[in-house]
Amino acid sequence: ELRAQSSVGDTRMMTFINYSGNQQGLLRSQLEQIPAGVGELARLKVFTSVDERLCVNMYSFEKPGAQGSITKGEGALSLAAGQHILSFAEDLKASNSDAGLPWSPLFESASLTAHIENSPADYVKNSSPRSFLQQMILFNDVS
Repeated sequence: ELRAQSSVGDTRMMTFINYSGNQQGLLRSQLEQIPAGVGELARLKVFTSVDERLCVNMYSFEKPGAQGSITKGEGALSLAAGQHILSFAEDLKASNSDAGLPWSPLFESASLTAHIENSPADYVKNSSPRSFLQQMILFNDVS
């Protein structure tokens, strides 16, 4: 396994290149190798070759509350940008159809509003409602 690191401003990037194949537990083992105190995980990009022999995983970390942070929520600004997501969730709950996304208690107004307020406004504005809710489920699973 090869590991490369770089820093730009308040962002620290770590890239792991693994030639042992797409094995179960690879991401977990890489996360365990990351030293404490590097910051909040802001992004993770995962790439696997077609033959699944090469894996490239790129982690980006930010200092908590850094200026321009992609992980910093923008409260009322995010909530204003997220009305389309709240409407979609209400429609999803009201219908008995799952629209390709099953209802989750996470989509209740209070928890969804809190999640939107803790998200960057540009992310909320540019996300499709379905994708936002799917990512919210994933975020909840790993946090």
